[in-house]
Amino acid sequence: MTTRKVTKKAQYNTILAILADAEANNVELPEGITYDGLNEFVSHEIELLDNKAAAAAKRAADKKTEGDELRGKVLSVLTGEYQTIPEIVAAVTAAGVADATPQKITSRLTQLANLGQATKDSISVPTADGKTRKVSAYKVVD
Repeated sequence: MTTRKVTKKAQYNTILAILADAEANNVELPEGITYDGLNEFVSHEIELLDNKAAAAAKRAADKKTEGDELRGKVLSVLTGEYQTIPEIVAAVTAAGVADATPQKITSRLTQLANLGQATKDSISVPTADGKTRKVSAYKVVD
C-alpha cells in the first residue's frame, strides 16, 4: 500500500470544507472564535502558500533562462561539429573550469538544447576492439 503525502493546501481546503459543514449544522465554536474569522484565517494561509509557490516558480524560471557560469563555458566550447561529452568535458576543463564533471556538463548541455542553443544527436565512435558504438554528441546551433 502506498501512502500519498498530503499537502498543506489540501489540509487547509479540507478545513474550509469542515468549517462550512459545521456552520451549516450550527456547531458551536469556542468563545471569541467565529466562522468568518476561521474562514478568513485559512483562506489567508492558502493565499500565502500560493504566493510562495508562485515566487518559487518565478525564481526557477529566471534561473533557467539566466543560466550559470558553467553553462556559458559549455556554450563557448561548443563548435559547429558534433562533440561527445568527454570531448566537451576536456574542453571545458582546459578552459579553466576545475570541477567540470560529466554529469554537470550533461545537465548544462540538456539546458542548452532545451533553449535551442545546441543540438543533440547520436554519432558512431570507434571502440578499442575495432567496433563502433553510438554516443550522444552536441554542437552549437548555427
